[in-house]
Amino acid sequence: MSFNVGKRTATLYQFTGKVVNASKNMETRVSGGGGGGFTYQGTGGSAPVNITSTTVVHDQLFIQNKDGEERSLQLQGFDLAVREGNIVTAVWAIPEGKTEGPYIAIINHSTNNRFVNDAKVKEVVYKCTRPINIDNNALGYLVLAVLGIGLAALTAGIGLVALIGYAIYYEWSIVRPKVKELKAHIQVPKPELW
Repeated sequence: MSFNVGKRTATLYQFTGKVVNASKNMETRVSGGGGGGFTYQGTGGSAPVNITSTTVVHDQLFIQNKDGEERSLQLQGFDLAVREGNIVTAVWAIPEGKTEGPYIAIINHSTNNRFVNDAKVKEVVYKCTRPINIDNNALGYLVLAVLGIGLAALTAGIGLVALIGYAIYYEWSIVRPKVKELKAHIQVPKPELW
């Protein structure tokens, strides 16, 4: 099913099957900074050390449909509650002009649970609505930054204010409504349990 997200459409695909194997792994990412300092003739100071950690959940599912076709799903950020034998539907979205896209939802029909990855839905909406087609490459972001800085320098700050204003408008008036709309289109009828 195709869905008009903005400048481009996204096509939603789905695969329904029985879970034949499920596993879950946790990854903790630690980052930090600070510390250091100086001393001079017995006086000085040091900066506080800031350490943060985040836990990312990785789910791996093998699902098989009634025809025997099997799919392996490597998912990040869902934290699914599934077990072998559950009937699930995986939903993914491919933006127009692309050949692949992220999984955005997993529906567990056996438990009537629906897991939607908001970050992945937002990623699809960004790819379909942004005014300049940049696909997560550093060069594209560098060009945008240079344009923004140049515009700000030329107009003594008015350009920067306009750029920030547009970013806020884009997020609240374009992205958020489209995310809500796309999530509403994730409709999967309950299949016969087998």
